[in-house]
Amino acid sequence: MNQILDSAISLRPEKSISPAEPFEPYVLSEGTVTLESSLTAYGRGRLSFMAHTPTDKLEIPHSGALPEDWSDSLDNFIGDRSHFCALFLSYDFGAEICAGIRRSDGLSGVPRILAYKYDSVKILESGAVLEIPFTRATSIPPEITPISRPDPVRYMHDVERIKGRIREGDIYQANLTGEWQVKSDIPPWDVYQNLRRLNPAQYAGFANLGDTTVISSSPERLFSVSGQNIRANPIKGTIALGQCEAETLRNKQRLLASAKDRAELLMIVDLLRNDLGKVCRYGTVRTHEIWKPEVYSSLIHLAGDIRGRLKGDVRVSEIINALFPGGSISGAPKKRALEILAEIEGRPRGLYTGSFGYVYRDQIDLNIAIRTMTYHDGLYTIQAGGGIVADSGASAEYDEACLKARNLLRALSPELDP
Repeated sequence: MNQILDSAISLRPEKSISPAEPFEPYVLSEGTVTLESSLTAYGRGRLSFMAHTPTDKLEIPHSGALPEDWSDSLDNFIGDRSHFCALFLSYDFGAEICAGIRRSDGLSGVPRILAYKYDSVKILESGAVLEIPFTRATSIPPEITPISRPDPVRYMHDVERIKGRIREGDIYQANLTGEWQVKSDIPPWDVYQNLRRLNPAQYAGFANLGDTTVISSSPERLFSVSGQNIRANPIKGTIALGQCEAETLRNKQRLLASAKDRAELLMIVDLLRNDLGKVCRYGTVRTHEIWKPEVYSSLIHLAGDIRGRLKGDVRVSEIINALFPGGSISGAPKKRALEILAEIEGRPRGLYTGSFGYVYRDQIDLNIAIRTMTYHDGLYTIQAGGGIVADSGASAEYDEACLKARNLLRALSPELDP
């Protein structure tokens, strides 16, 4: 494997993978990570990264009390940033540092913080799809058994519970999620190949974390840092893709005209401006774009773009403390929304709606782990949801969650439907 280029944002990435360096032999080994931009769109998703055989590891497990020095541990591990570092943050860790919510029933194999350090990494220019060879271990049809799915009545009831909290003035928005589980012997690497074709996105990824494997095709960025510049790109507001170009255009116009969807994003943009203000120089936080429609393989989102200039002495852990978990997958005000969601959802989320990405030299890029599933001991867990505001319709919110879960389920089998 070639040594890493001088800069993670170098203009000299390789355009393809040499057949002499297939990635598949490493996918069963812990620390094998693909951070892939399987879609280059809307100014995001320019580079992809592939790494295996880490030289060092930092793990802050879910069990036990959160170490008081977690931030020092993370910043020290990143150190001088001369190594490429892949970083994974669970949503439940975010709820803990933001709102003091401590869960004892964390998803197996998903630590609060997990980071791997590598001496070398393959950097690819996106646009050239990662044509990674793989072969299935067997020609026997895989076994697929749906285990659980969100109960529509319960989900719609929970939507109304959140709306009740909004009417009481407790919150303005909360991002409710549901969970699907499927038992299957399909290898996670095969599922990832299916998902990246069904749902290409700027912040996709495959990661073997030991006990748990992550399969993701996320279009959303938590934040990126280049030098002293920081950028966040929240996504809120969703509508299905049309069956033809004309219907897609009509749906895009409907989304742009939707007061409900525009309000969802506006609230989160305001929240993120406040979060960025904690780590940015005074007066530098600006909204560059808002209510921008982004078209994906099965749906259309509204997106925003907020940017600022970091204070000179800000550490990575301080940025995480200020922005994590993302406002778009929690709510506003964030702390109270997290408390209400913990009460209503009644389960941990694990890495879903957490974050993963990379840190290298003066570059950081972390996603929000939506359109994400995890695999553990033969069980695939899929979660999806949406932002609930005052005029949300309970049935429409359930349909939106199903729309977001559909491609993840179909990556397991074309016959699976939410």
